Amino acid sequence: MRNSVASPSGEHANVGKYSSYKMFLRKYNQIVTQAAPLLINTSVLDLFDLDKIKVSGNYTWIQEKEFFDSAYSNIMLLRSLLEGAIGYAEDETHSLLDFLQANLRRLSS
Repeated sequence: MRNSVASPSGEHANVGKYSSYKMFLRKYNQIVTQAAPLLINTSVLDLFDLDKIKVSGNYTWIQEKEFFDSAYSNIMLLRSLLEGAIGYAEDETHSLLDFLQANLRRLSS
């Protein structure tokens, strides 16, 4: 999603920038449906009724951005809930990476 919005630039960059919102909403729905059984409380997560959401071109770019941001914020919330449920934190990944890099440098010296 970050790459999707980072690529356009220029005066008219917002037009079409968020047009992939429905695809991201659909993918989020699929992921949250599969992840829900792993979580204790899913009440803060949304599920989007895609039959009621029109395809790109039927909304202004501002409305498309609202859908896009809804998908993004919900996937980030889901990620956070999953990390909490399994006891995983991004800091642990960075710590492991730092540890490996430090030891590899020591071995190559």
